[in-house]
Amino acid sequence: MPVRLDRDEAGPEFGSFKLQIHYTAFLVDLVSVEPGDMVSGCGWEQFDYQLSMLNADSLGIITISAVADVAGIPGTPGCYLGPALGSIVNLKFHVPNDESNQCQAAFVRFFWPDCGDNSFTTRDGDSLYVADDVYGWDYVLPVPATLSTYAGLPNSCLSGPIEGKTPYRAITYKPGYIDITCGPDPFARGDFNLNGIPYEIADAVLYCEYFMHGLAALDPNPQILEMQIQASDANNDGTTLTFRDLTYLLRIIVGDALPFPDPHVVDTLSATFTQDFDAKVISVDFAGDLSGAYLEFTGDIVPTFFPAAPVDFFQWYSFDGVKTHVMTLSSTPNPTPGPIWLTYTGEGNLAFVGTSDFNDNYIQANIAYQNAPTLCGDINFDNTTSISDAVYLIGYIFAGGPPPIDEADADVDCSGIVTISDAVYLITYVFGGGAAPCPKLSLSNLGSVKFNGAVATDKS
Repeated sequence: MPVRLDRDEAGPEFGSFKLQIHYTAFLVDLVSVEPGDMVSGCGWEQFDYQLSMLNADSLGIITISAVADVAGIPGTPGCYLGPALGSIVNLKFHVPNDESNQCQAAFVRFFWPDCGDNSFTTRDGDSLYVADDVYGWDYVLPVPATLSTYAGLPNSCLSGPIEGKTPYRAITYKPGYIDITCGPDPFARGDFNLNGIPYEIADAVLYCEYFMHGLAALDPNPQILEMQIQASDANNDGTTLTFRDLTYLLRIIVGDALPFPDPHVVDTLSATFTQDFDAKVISVDFAGDLSGAYLEFTGDIVPTFFPAAPVDFFQWYSFDGVKTHVMTLSSTPNPTPGPIWLTYTGEGNLAFVGTSDFNDNYIQANIAYQNAPTLCGDINFDNTTSISDAVYLIGYIFAGGPPPIDEADADVDCSGIVTISDAVYLITYVFGGGAAPCPKLSLSNLGSVKFNGAVATDKS
């Protein structure tokens, strides 16, 4: 922001000046104060400024002084301030990225605490040119009765010399400001691709890409990515990137819902998705109609979608090298497939499910397994034996966490009873080079397995 001196009439040249400028410090930060072209281009020998704060750092005060020819410094300046147009000071500000400051203006204006402030001294040092007209925004302020105002000098300052110089009212001062614009909302709900058009097919397509490929489907720029994540909350429930959001977005697209939903009816519904490893099917137990589901498998499977699915069900899957992502989705409340939703080939464990109905209710998606091929020590059923299995077991024994898929997998020392010693055994194996979990025993071999103080007896 330049402080400009516009002189279009002949008159004495100025050899020095003093300015005091205030700015709104809680809206902007001062970065630098530098001489303008009219000063630096003439090789003036002194340019100084001081910065101070008032009112709990809400008001910034910049005091500036510049002298063309300083006694004791060899040489002379190339020129003085004569009739010309240009900047004498350049102020650089930074506007912090704070949404609460939008639509405001940070003022930058002159202040007169003393009679000699905001004045220009002639080259010979005899005369001092001071404020004549001082503007507010677009009008001239009345001459103030006292000092310490933004309106200029009181007449009392001109009753005699100022700093040994004869004062003349001759300078017009105009304030400036930094306009912090009212930018658009950082995101528009439902505008997942941030193209300015919310709730369109392209948003739904990108949402499906997200479920297939994760955050890699979205913008790599962290700021834009955050905006996309916030825009993903299509149903306005405060939770982003959910299957419920995608379902609601599709309902809006087909005209079945409005962009701002009513609060959902209940939060206590649950659906159980069961994976049968022998039959290689996924079945669902839910009393009503689901809009579909997003299923995530650890491993490489190829779904064979159940042929009884309604024709408007969208069905898609992809394998990312570690996980298989599967999605079935509908925008209209047709009856969902029966208990069996899909069959598959390959090997993988159902690790996550997200689902929704057509009333935007929260539905707890539970996962169950049948005929699961588990491994002794793989207590959390992720196909590996690691410290996470010990944590899983400790959480189950002491904190009432979920049980292992197969209780026999937790008896890693084959003692016939599952206790904290099995967790210690696993930790020693993972970090201390201890013995590997022993060959898995069936429940018929165990007789009974003790968990959390209770005894599960084999009844076969």
